[in-house]
Amino acid sequence: MARALGVGGVFFKAKDPKALLKWYQTWLGLSADSPDYVCFAPASMPENSMTVFTPFKHDTDYFAPSGQSFMFNLVVDDLEQILQQVVK
Repeated sequence: MARALGVGGVFFKAKDPKALLKWYQTWLGLSADSPDYVCFAPASMPENSMTVFTPFKHDTDYFAPSGQSFMFNLVVDDLEQILQQVVK
């Protein structure tokens, strides 16, 4: 059975994404490698995997056609198998 191994990304809308990310970087100690996103690379994930944390502008259409204001991705060990599992 295929498994989810971790969170691949957390994406959400914000009125001022750069300011919000700066707040997270300043007060929670998140990486400041980029002004647009933060990457976590936990040792428990597969080699070269990471979790991306990034706020988007509140009027983005990046999540379309969904009307939700957030999305998250999962890292999986076998994409084909896990798709078969969830389509059943």
